Amino acid sequence: MSTMLSTRMNFGLKARIGKALENISLSVSSLFWPLYRLITAKQALPTQLRMPNQTTKAAMKGTDEIIRNRKLRFSSAEDMINSLEK
Repeated sequence: MSTMLSTRMNFGLKARIGKALENISLSVSSLFWPLYRLITAKQALPTQLRMPNQTTKAAMKGTDEIIRNRKLRFSSAEDMINSLEK
């Protein structure tokens, strides 16, 4: 089950945020999920949010490609483990 969240912000600010997030393969909407998870885990607002480094960006891009191309799909956990052992 999910719920809809909406917010109002200045168009220029949204555009600048969108541009910054595009560099790390996130959308404005997708920003909130990790933020909420972090707040829930820490039971506090994050004191410092950082942009991912180049290694993390590359991993995120690779994951996006796997999802987009539907590669690395397995019919069972055993098939996945066998693939990892190769």
